Amino acid sequence: MTVPTSHLGAPPRPSTSLSVPELARARFAADSIAGRPGYSADAEAGLLTLLAQDLIQQRFSAGDELCRLDGWCAGIWIIQSGAVELTMANGHDRLVLQTVCRGEAFGLVRLLDGQPRPYAVRASTAVTALLLPVTKFPQLRQQRSFMELVVAGLSRRLVRAWDHLAAVLADDLHTKAARILLAEEREGVVPLSQAALAHLLGVSRPALNVALGSLRDAGFVELRYRRILILDHDGLESAARIPSITGPGTDLL
Repeated sequence: MTVPTSHLGAPPRPSTSLSVPELARARFAADSIAGRPGYSADAEAGLLTLLAQDLIQQRFSAGDELCRLDGWCAGIWIIQSGAVELTMANGHDRLVLQTVCRGEAFGLVRLLDGQPRPYAVRASTAVTALLLPVTKFPQLRQQRSFMELVVAGLSRRLVRAWDHLAAVLADDLHTKAARILLAEEREGVVPLSQAALAHLLGVSRPALNVALGSLRDAGFVELRYRRILILDHDGLESAARIPSITGPGTDLL
């Protein structure tokens, strides 16, 4: 049965009608959802047009909620500037599950299964973000090019999930610290406070400070306010002792 166009919303405008800012915003969104800079260079014009007409820009102050702990979320969020934290309650404490920074997105899984997620998302700094509203999901799921974009993004997130698991399962805190820094690095910078890193690893901040201090003294990192600079990537990888996950008979999926 053919679904009336009116049920799917207005058809995308021709790509030639997009302004330069609209096209740039759509490309940024596509790259962020895919988790790969440059993905949009090969994207279909129709996909970019679809994104451009549906994206809504919003701004938040530090502490504002983008998604509530009861599972409500407005759609797929794409971070243009700043950082947000995905958190769960852990007794009287708040457990940080993940951080999302510029050029990254969250809310993709809900697009596929329609189920709320058991965590809250709040801005840890001032944030500017693009929203792809949940009301557009029925239409988006019918677009093959968009679903290919989502699958690309989810595959990248599986790799990142492995990095976090490897950090948490390390047998000593020095190794845990090195691994979480590599997992959270963005272009040579870890844009997180030491308190947030301690939450991610499930350790106390004083204990993590000792481990970070040893990495600093080795010349691998420089500790600054709410961020850490990676000075020696090879040295940090050596300290992390990353295990191999490939080899004969290995099948991650």
